[in-house]
Amino acid sequence: MPTLCSRTDSIPYGDKLIAEGKTGVRAGEGMLGKYPADVDAYVKKRNRRIVAMYKMMNQFKEEDAMEKAGEPSR
Repeated sequence: MPTLCSRTDSIPYGDKLIAEGKTGVRAGEGMLGKYPADVDAYVKKRNRRIVAMYKMMNQFKEEDAMEKAGEPSR
């Protein structure tokens, strides 16, 4: 079975970011750049979006299963 990565050492770019204190959302900056000043609002918004995407993906899985079973979609 394929894997995404089998590295057991750290990634040099990650080590550099950590050394610079750019450890992510709570630090205000990370791999994706700077984050908004209101971190809690940003995290809540991000989490709502993740949950919405998760629910949508589950709906697709349910529809596919119903289709496979010969049942009409909702």
